[in-house]
Amino acid sequence: MKNIKMISIDLDGTLLKSDKTICEKSLNSIYSLKEKGIIVVFNTGRPFKLIPKELLSRNDYFILSNGTYCINDNQKMFDNQIAYFDSKNIINYFSNKYEDIFFSIESGDNIYSCHKDHSKCKLYYAEKIKKEHLVEKDIRKFLIINEKDNYIDIKDLEKNIPKDTKILITEKGKYIQIMPFFSSKLTGIEFLCEKHGIDLDNVLAFGDDFNDFEAIKEVGIGVAMANADIEIKKIADYIALSNDNNGIHHFIQKHFL
Repeated sequence: MKNIKMISIDLDGTLLKSDKTICEKSLNSIYSLKEKGIIVVFNTGRPFKLIPKELLSRNDYFILSNGTYCINDNQKMFDNQIAYFDSKNIINYFSNKYEDIFFSIESGDNIYSCHKDHSKCKLYYAEKIKKEHLVEKDIRKFLIINEKDNYIDIKDLEKNIPKDTKILITEKGKYIQIMPFFSSKLTGIEFLCEKHGIDLDNVLAFGDDFNDFEAIKEVGIGVAMANADIEIKKIADYIALSNDNNGIHHFIQKHFL
């Protein structure tokens, strides 16, 4: 794998174990690649405020919230948002139709929700604010938590979101995300490739869920974890061991080090 110049690493289900910890061996293997001149990109559905502290000391790239924005050295490289009028309509539509279902928005450097249940806001890292204040905020991503006893009509939801947004469903249907149409983990990688003069063929991407699908399919080498969705495994070039078995560490040691 001599031609790899950039490595894109998903977090949940990939680098992070099921208990949300990170294997030190995996981190050491990743940074061994960085010492060889390979650009390290952490590419995640999480916003920056939920990035594990262990990853914040090496000045790497972070493609965040499924490609809606990118940070390096505390500077935003790009930042895609849903238009104000559209975001206001989404909030009003969903909160009126699904009063009891939790949703939050990512805006600025924080997560906000107007849900009535304080404990759910705390559980999902959201600051509780009034709806009239929520609709005034800019939105990068609108997140619905689809718990087991919920029913959400996805077809109706698709009819009520703006044309320049899209729905992304991950974690086996638990997370329903509305985000700018052209934002994805792949478009984030493409941005960084252009910045560094790198072809997609020179990128390796690790992932496990449907927000990783495009990246794994289109980069030079796509690696699915053993715990990945079957559809992700089908389009991957390699299958690594699972996240709970330090798959990234073993893959890097075998193919690079």
